[in-house]
Amino acid sequence: MVETERQKRIILIVTLVASVVVVGFMVLMVKLTPNSCVNTSPENKLLSYIISCNQTGNTPLWFLNAQKNASVIGQDGGNSIPLGNNTSWLVFGDTIPNNGAWRSNSGLLLKTDGQGDVKEASFVVDEDGVVAQLIPFQGNETISTTAIWGGAGIYAFNRTWMFYSISDRTGKSPDRAGLAVAEGMSSEFVRFDFPSLMGGLAPMQVLVENGADVNNPDTFLYMYVLRKGFFDFDVHIARIPLGALLNLETLGENIQWFNQGNSWSSLDPNVTTAISQSQVIAGGVGAQITVFWNDYLKSYAMLIAPEFSSSIEMVVSDNIWGPWSCPTLLFNAPVKKNEFLYCPYLHPELQSKDSPFVSLSYSIGGSNEKMFPLFAELLFTPKK
Repeated sequence: MVETERQKRIILIVTLVASVVVVGFMVLMVKLTPNSCVNTSPENKLLSYIISCNQTGNTPLWFLNAQKNASVIGQDGGNSIPLGNNTSWLVFGDTIPNNGAWRSNSGLLLKTDGQGDVKEASFVVDEDGVVAQLIPFQGNETISTTAIWGGAGIYAFNRTWMFYSISDRTGKSPDRAGLAVAEGMSSEFVRFDFPSLMGGLAPMQVLVENGADVNNPDTFLYMYVLRKGFFDFDVHIARIPLGALLNLETLGENIQWFNQGNSWSSLDPNVTTAISQSQVIAGGVGAQITVFWNDYLKSYAMLIAPEFSSSIEMVVSDNIWGPWSCPTLLFNAPVKKNEFLYCPYLHPELQSKDSPFVSLSYSIGGSNEKMFPLFAELLFTPKK
C-alpha cells in the first residue's frame, strides 16, 4: 500500500512537471509570435509576392572604401536617418579603428543619386583622419565606463534630431535616454540627457506618417520603444508633436502613448509603468527594429529579427501604429554556432522610391570574422 501511494505521488509530480513544461512551451510560442497575430491580424500583403534574395551577406564596395578611408576595422549597427536631398546618416554602434581606440558610436554621411546608387559615403573623422565618435562623451565618461548608442532620428526644422541610449558598462547606474541635436546636416551634435524619459528607454525608430510635413509643429512624430519581456522584446509606440522638440525642457509633458482601445493618452512620462500601461503593438522581436513607409508595397514595413534566431522577418501595416500582419520570413542569415543575429535595419536610401527591391543590413555577433554590417537586397515580385 505504501509503495502504491508512493508511486501515485511520483506519477502526480511527473504529471505536474510535464504540464508546467507544456504550458511554458505554449507561452513561449505565443511570445515568439507578434501580438497582432495572437489577436486579429490584417491581410498580409507580403503573401502576394514572391520574395527572392538578389544578394545577401554582401559588403558593398562603397562601404568598404568608406571604412578604409576612416581606418575602421570593425563596427555594428547602421540605422538610417533620412535628411532629405538624397542624403542620410548611417549611425553605427561600437566602432573599432585600426589604432585600437574604440568609439562608442560613429556616423557615415551617405549621398545617393535618388535611385539607390551611392555617390558619396564618408565617416566623420578626427584631425588624424580616423573615425570619430558622433555623439560625444561628457564629463568623466569613457569608453570603458559608458556606451552611447544612437540611431533613431529625424530631420526637421533644419536640424538633425537623434535619440540615443546611455548604458553604464560598470552596471552601477540604470540605462537612460537622450536626444542629440545638430544644426542642419552638421556632425556637431549637442547632447540632452533625459534620465527618466520613457522609463529610460530610447526609441528604436522614429517616424512621421507618409507625406507628413516635417516642418509643421503639429505633425506627430511616432516613436517605437522596445521593452524587454521574459524571452524577447515587445514593441510599444508613443507620439509627440514635432513642435515639442523645440522646447526640450517640456518634452516629456507632450508624450502620448497608444493604449488599449486604439486610443492615445498622456501617461506619466517619467516612470517605467507608463510603458507597461500602453498597448503592445508587436511582440516576439529582438533588441532592434526599423520601420519605414514602402511606396512599392504601399505599407509601413517593420523589419525584425526574433531573439535566438537566424531569421530576418517583416511585418506590414496600413497604419503607422498597426495592426501589423503576421511575420513573413525574408531569409535566414548565415549565422554559425556561437553567433547571433542583431541590428536588422531597412535602408530606403539604397533603393528608388517605388522600387520592387528592398535594401537592408544586419550584424552578426560573436564572430571576429563579421565585425561589420552585412547588406542584403530582396526582390518582391507579384504572384500571378
